[in-house]
This record gives sequence, structure tokens and C-alpha cells, in this order.
Amino acid sequence: MEGFESIYLVTNSLINLLKKNFIPDFIQDEEKIRAVNLDNYASSNIGIYLYHMEENMDYKNYRLRRSTKNKAIYPDMHLNLYYLFIIKSQGDDKFKVLDEQKLMGKLIQTFYDNPVLKAKDLGDDFDDDLQIKIHMENLTFDELSKIFSVPSKPYELCIAYKLSGIPIKSGKTREVSYVTKKDINISQKY
Repeated sequence: MEGFESIYLVTNSLINLLKKNFIPDFIQDEEKIRAVNLDNYASSNIGIYLYHMEENMDYKNYRLRRSTKNKAIYPDMHLNLYYLFIIKSQGDDKFKVLDEQKLMGKLIQTFYDNPVLKAKDLGDDFDDDLQIKIHMENLTFDELSKIFSVPSKPYELCIAYKLSGIPIKSGKTREVSYVTKKDINISQKY
């Protein structure tokens, strides 16, 4: 991994987690759980829309990490990612609302039962102790209306989640010299 793929890997891990919990009991076609934007979510049962990101200042670390004998890597930047999970039933219109509520309940249960993505869920290029926390965001109707302000796109049943602590590895290095030998001279004075 080059360090910049973390956002993609987190989104992909969310998709895989949902597929594991929804296929085949709730959704038959795994292509119906996918990353979307607000122009193409209609054919999905669960559309995963990354709508905002910000730097997570809780993880700010200014120390360089040793890379090789004479190089050090700048510290990782950590992000918070905000996702909107848009629920759409592809079923019969008379059962659509109830189907969507059932899917929403299963999505909430899935994230409640799996509140952390671990390094093993993301791939081999992450520190083993990495834990990305997943928790529900409480968006107001006004905030949701701003997200769905795209012309001709009605408000859809959706829920927002925040994922915290996603590392973006720095590609910047610096030449350093480490202490490799220490001479200590102790003399005794009388």
C-alpha cells in the first residue's frame, strides 16, 4: 500500500462487513450493497455514500518513525470519515416501506454488533493494533435535507455513521543520523 489507499480500503471493508451480514438472508444480489454517490444509489439496496471527512486531531503525532538506517518517515495523518447509508427496497411498492425499515434495523444491528474495524479487516499494510471505531451520527432533518439538496432526488431512508482514526501514511521522509556509539569516560578526582 502506498499510504493513500486507506479511505478506499475502509469503504471496501464496510461493504464486505455488510455483505457478510446481509447476503443471502436479507439481500440476494451482493452487487446491491455498494459505494454510491447521490446520482447512482437508486439501484442499490444499501448505498454507502462518503459525504464528509476531516482530520482527527486526537491522533496528532509529531514524532518521526524510523524507516531505514538513515531515513525516518513523517507521522501518519488520521481522518474521521462520515458515511451515509441509504436504504432502498427493490421489492413490491406495497411492502417497500416495511422492507426498508427491516433493512435499516439489520444495518443498525450489524454496526452495533461490530463497532470496530480492525487491521485484519482492512488488509496487511496496517499496524496490528489499529482499531477504527464506528458509531452512529445524529443528523437533524435539516442536515439530511442539505445532503439531499440535489435537484430531482427525494429524501431517502438513511442513517449516518462516523468512522474514527483512519491512517493516511506519509510518503515524506527525512535523512537522519541516529546515535550508534556512545563513549563514556568516568574519572575519579581525589
